[in-house]
Amino acid sequence: MSLGWRDRLKDVGDEDILTRWDNTIRKSGLASRIYDTIAHLLLLYVDQNRILSLRRLLEKFFTLHHHIRTITRIAWSRRLSSFLKGQFNVVSVPAARSDISIKFSQQNVLPIIFPPGKPAELNVKITVYDDLLNRLQAKADKVEIDMKKGTVPELSMQVNVHAESTLLAYHLQHPQINPYHYFGGSKLSCHGCGTLFNSFNLVAESFGLPQFFTKGCHNKIYLQWPCPSLLSQEQWMRLRPADPSLDTHVRKGMIAVLSTELAAYVHELRVVAEGPSRPQSDSAAASGDSRESKTEGLERMKAMAECE
Repeated sequence: MSLGWRDRLKDVGDEDILTRWDNTIRKSGLASRIYDTIAHLLLLYVDQNRILSLRRLLEKFFTLHHHIRTITRIAWSRRLSSFLKGQFNVVSVPAARSDISIKFSQQNVLPIIFPPGKPAELNVKITVYDDLLNRLQAKADKVEIDMKKGTVPELSMQVNVHAESTLLAYHLQHPQINPYHYFGGSKLSCHGCGTLFNSFNLVAESFGLPQFFTKGCHNKIYLQWPCPSLLSQEQWMRLRPADPSLDTHVRKGMIAVLSTELAAYVHELRVVAEGPSRPQSDSAAASGDSRESKTEGLERMKAMAECE
């Protein structure tokens, strides 16, 4: 990729050439057909339900070139070339599947979003509960997930475990392999994977295990994120009843972080519900999930790990 195109992909603002082209395409009324044609010409597979910008299509097109260029630079680096010496074994790690089934009844949800010590009027609880379900339904509709809308709303689906979480579980279940403790990927980890890795790394040393890392986290939440089992069935069977379980400790740490984040999110909705009147627009709270308390959650998780 020429330096000129690389600079164009990094440009931002309304005046850069790719943004102007995208605006022209959208105004044509033929955006979907044009973008599909461009993806076909670039030999790219793009989900028909997604419309990617010209910038994103070009980024996907140049991804392979970027990775080859990165490996070439490593090969010529005095400091990093040692990683490419010797022989490599290419191992196909099977995809892990998991079932997600959650019933969002008031009996299940209210004790979680209003735990002991957080009293609230019943009408406020119901208002916040309804608001949460409406936002969850909107998010499910956006990614075309079918939520059962009977007497008790239910989310049920079978999904793949994300790649980096699958690799973490695979290497923990195959300790005879001695991998490099960094999982490289073309994308940043999602919020679920980031929380899983943070929780695991805080307790890894106490189990005599190495820490693992990824390139970073974009903090986006996916409803289709399942938590993998870090231990194999054979490893579970070898545990004695009194033995600490890695899965239990990791999930306990994740719950500590996620509970703190959920509390902050519910607090925002509660402030609106307890206010004199609901505003016409609640876009600020709906635009994303609170992350202000993540540091506090990590500190709680670390303290819990040190107390074990």
